[in-house]
Amino acid sequence: MVLNSYILITSTDRQTKTYGKEEPDMFTMFILFFAFAFCGRLIGFAFKATWNIAKFFLFVVFLPAILVMTVLGGIISIAWPIFVIVGIALIIKKCVNYA
Repeated sequence: MVLNSYILITSTDRQTKTYGKEEPDMFTMFILFFAFAFCGRLIGFAFKATWNIAKFFLFVVFLPAILVMTVLGGIISIAWPIFVIVGIALIIKKCVNYA
């Protein structure tokens, strides 16, 4: 008689409970939201930092080095227009920033 009542209780429990498929509570969803928001901001910051470092190396290190090498190599006809274009672009950029 006791065994039959135990089987009856466990069968009703299995119908009402979802083993391992519980929905997350609000606190867990709150923590996950802020974790994703924080990671998203870090990823955005990483992209911005990488782009700024690349711009620095391209315009401050490599462009002058290439121009100096072209002058030393005797290809001034190629280097002179690049000097002029870069100079005009920098002047326009400074004027736009101060306006």
